[in-house]
Amino acid sequence: MTTISFFHCSPAIIRDTPGLGDDLRGAGVNTLEMQVYRSPANDPDYTTWEREWEKSAGAEIDWCVREGWDFIGRLDDAVRTRPEQIAMAGLPETLYHVGTRTAASGRCHGIEVCDEMNPSPGEYTYLQGFIDRWVDADGPPLAFPGWAPQRYERMIGSCGYISRQWDWWNRKTYAARLKAVKNALVSLPNDNRRVCLMIPVVGAWYSERDGKPGVSPGDVKWNKGMTPTGIRNLMRAARKMVAPREIQYRLYGYHPPFWNKEIAEAKPGHLGRLQRGVSRALDAKRWEAVLEVCKTITG
Repeated sequence: MTTISFFHCSPAIIRDTPGLGDDLRGAGVNTLEMQVYRSPANDPDYTTWEREWEKSAGAEIDWCVREGWDFIGRLDDAVRTRPEQIAMAGLPETLYHVGTRTAASGRCHGIEVCDEMNPSPGEYTYLQGFIDRWVDADGPPLAFPGWAPQRYERMIGSCGYISRQWDWWNRKTYAARLKAVKNALVSLPNDNRRVCLMIPVVGAWYSERDGKPGVSPGDVKWNKGMTPTGIRNLMRAARKMVAPREIQYRLYGYHPPFWNKEIAEAKPGHLGRLQRGVSRALDAKRWEAVLEVCKTITG
């Protein structure tokens, strides 16, 4: 089975965007993405943490079950930074609770642990403890995305599937992006585990690292994203490269409201990346074209 999800397309986004759920399901997309862990750093005890977690992530999981949506979970707040790792290690029962609840939902395809985690060797103890508790809970399969996931896969040896990303926004042509995908897949283990691959569908992006410093975003022409045909061809090529494994695509990304806020509030000299994703509100024609691509992949 081939599954597709859009980065940033969470239960909350579905509820707040009339017609979005129908658009996705009409294109064969029935998987959402969401954070499933809440750091206990500011909670005095486990009871407080559990009550607050059930109000947030727990409620979202229950909503997916009621509404018939599958989901990919993310655990950024457990392991992204050293303070978060320490907080998680101090209340390991939080991981057990998340693992058992996500598994019991019957809707979780897997857990993308964290895409920007880069701990030093001294922090591996926290990661191993995290894995041990997750295994105890019989949680959904884990994967470590990011730029160098192989070291976590080798260290832990219990990743349920394989996830790959790459620095695609610096690849200006389809050929360069295809080569990047091939390079990312070179390190796949010699087994039959499912492969999750992030595919770029952003409408455009802008960074002052690529332009002149000291100018406002409104003064700079946005770069063009991939064409829908290029997206489709890249997805098909990736599927052929990982065959006979099952493949799961994470499309990056749906255009969330907070990106509009970041763009509007960016100051001259802004050095962070500003992005435009895909959505009906942003560009209806492009959104329809990307949905058609999804239909050709899932159909």
